[in-house]
Amino acid sequence: MERAAELLLAASGAWVILRLAQLWRGPLRWREKGLLLLVPVLFFGGGLAGGGSQADLDYVYQFPPYRPAGGPAPVVRNRLLTDIPLQVLPFRHLVREHFRGGTWPHWAHELGTGQPLAGNATSAPLAPAQVASLLLPPERGLPIAAGWHQLIAALGAFLLARALGVSRAGALVAAYAFSASLFQT
Repeated sequence: MERAAELLLAASGAWVILRLAQLWRGPLRWREKGLLLLVPVLFFGGGLAGGGSQADLDYVYQFPPYRPAGGPAPVVRNRLLTDIPLQVLPFRHLVREHFRGGTWPHWAHELGTGQPLAGNATSAPLAPAQVASLLLPPERGLPIAAGWHQLIAALGAFLLARALGVSRAGALVAAYAFSASLFQT
């Protein structure tokens, strides 16, 4: 049931994004919408439909207090992706807890570093996709927010290419190229 609610949230957000784009720039063909929706589904569909998380949380199990007692630590799949468990998820958790407590997430006093939270690009509490995905725990909301960002990137590249006079097929290639670029992923 929980997984179905997450899929419904992801699909609802995608529908809102596409609907806002249509209100702004005019109608999109069904085929174009389907091909643009394929971008986040390819990248984040497995994490939403499956039981796992797309955040590499295995890294934190290398160190106490998270390391399993009496046994070997799990093998880390990618040591380069430590920013998700060490920065993104904690900041998103702080933002979520501030909102749930009825306070504005303007400052991360919990960190003891005097760091702004509202102006932090990692927590991004004012980004529309981030705010909507804060309804879920951070490790579950992250793939949804990332999928929405991927869809916005693909849609933006498509609309820009169309505005520049590129054919619909060429605009779809541009959408895939930009949304799958290293910067986006």
